[in-house]
Amino acid sequence: MRIANVIIVGLFMLISVGIHVRTWMDPAAAASPKSLLPNIVNIYTPGANTFPSNHWVRLRIDTHELNASIQRKRGIRECRQMGNSLRVSIGYEMTWIFYENRKTPVFLGIGDIPVARGLTPSNQDMATRVTRGMIKKNATLLKDGWSMWVMPIPTRVSVYREWIRWPVMDENMYERSPLNEDRTDELVDYIFSVLRESGVHFLDLRNVFRKTCAPVWDGTYVFPPGESHWSGRGIELAASELSEVLSRDGSVKLSTGKLLYKPIRWKCDFASAFDLASWWPSKNNELLYFEDRIVVGRTPDPVSPSPSVLIVVAGTSYSGQYWASIPGVRGDFPFVVHLMINNAAVHNRSRAGRGSYESFGVFLSEKDAISADFEKQYHCKPGSYRKIVIWEFPFRDLGTIMLGVDGG
Repeated sequence: MRIANVIIVGLFMLISVGIHVRTWMDPAAAASPKSLLPNIVNIYTPGANTFPSNHWVRLRIDTHELNASIQRKRGIRECRQMGNSLRVSIGYEMTWIFYENRKTPVFLGIGDIPVARGLTPSNQDMATRVTRGMIKKNATLLKDGWSMWVMPIPTRVSVYREWIRWPVMDENMYERSPLNEDRTDELVDYIFSVLRESGVHFLDLRNVFRKTCAPVWDGTYVFPPGESHWSGRGIELAASELSEVLSRDGSVKLSTGKLLYKPIRWKCDFASAFDLASWWPSKNNELLYFEDRIVVGRTPDPVSPSPSVLIVVAGTSYSGQYWASIPGVRGDFPFVVHLMINNAAVHNRSRAGRGSYESFGVFLSEKDAISADFEKQYHCKPGSYRKIVIWEFPFRDLGTIMLGVDGG
């Protein structure tokens, strides 16, 4: 029966060559997070290195070359799609992306689509389990003197909803149920209302991100086309918002130093979609890149006291280090938070590709050791400093890899 399915799907795809215009994201790259985005354990303390730069480089994509390549590679794309369909028919799970082009290029991963359907029964069930676990973990941390902040990363569908050509199709390879509008806010508002009623702190980044592109595009991207993570601009906005919120009770002191930037040219992680195969040598994927600027340091503050605040970021690849291959460049989210706060030591405890629940579970097992190390290094006593953990998780994971969701 399975062989018959393979033959039928193969014949169907042969007939439809030249009709479909979908693009495949190479699963070989996504399936090896260990080699691409390893676990991140960094500690940032006051006194960062500086990297002077006066450049403001707006993120862009080479649209002319991209569109030309799409036309040249249409046959290759169809062959790959046919091969993907054959693999699916024998039980091989695939990940797809789709491309929309209205006033500006926008790449969207299908992981956003289930969340964009709003407060469906399945989404509400997942959200209930997620928030139940967060509430229980918050109660546990409070007993140990920790302040927990949940920081969900908005989906790019919800941020760029004004720039998407609706309806969106292709939620998966088995159906073409159209999505006529973005209803992510229904789900997000539900989660936030539950957390608020239970006294759990959270950071809402939706409006901060949306202001960059609606109603008028400011020329920068918080989510680059062709990249599954946020840009340096997105990191800076999120770090600034978090720092401002944490400083409101007076225990966290904002830095008065000036941020310093470095321009970079970074190949998008969707670029492999334009290769014939992951093992085929090609320069074609070099055309999908963005030019960005990332925060790499700050000018010295008038006073740089020893840290009186311990901040731990327990997150996913969003909080990881994407520019590790560029010598002398950091720029990840916890590092930028560290630069914006004058009196905090910031620990990056991120785990890529495994879902935020797993990384947070690792933090829970290490939190006492982290506190002990802080006290030993800075000669302080328990209770004499503030302890904060930032639980970063992408909202898209509600529809894909919310691993370890056990309700507590």
